[in-house]
Amino acid sequence: MKEEIIAIINKLECNENSSRLRAWAYNLSASRPDDLESAINCLLDALQQTNIQSHSQEGFYYLFLGCAYYEQGDHPNSRDCLLQAINKLSDTEVNNPVAHWLLGVNYSKMKDFPSARRELENALQLLKTNTSLSTPRTEAKNRKQKELKLDIQETLEKFTNEPVG
Repeated sequence: MKEEIIAIINKLECNENSSRLRAWAYNLSASRPDDLESAINCLLDALQQTNIQSHSQEGFYYLFLGCAYYEQGDHPNSRDCLLQAINKLSDTEVNNPVAHWLLGVNYSKMKDFPSARRELENALQLLKTNTSLSTPRTEAKNRKQKELKLDIQETLEKFTNEPVG
């Protein structure tokens, strides 16, 4: 997997199952096209299973399929999968912004800089922190969100000097 994608997917909040899926995705590489194609087919097959369609991990399958397509250089399919991931991950406070971040990076590879900026701005908007409560748990959550926000802002700043369209 490309370094920029690994850095982003490292920010995901994963349970045991999605952590295994993420570890598997790390090893995907365009330098091994047969393995990459096989991984894409495995993820597509898994998404066709009726039991995964109602499963809490479905969003992760779409997200990692989007990453695999990104690795393959198939940015339109990557976009479509990441949009599905955003739809399926909508209930998570960190993972949904990470999916928007990935989508923004993907749009930049498609040279669609207005869409890239829009997705990165959406990711930042989703990371609004609530500072009214102060408990160790909320402080840790807010700290993580602030770190994520800085990383996304750094990516967004790269697009401020890019041509539009």
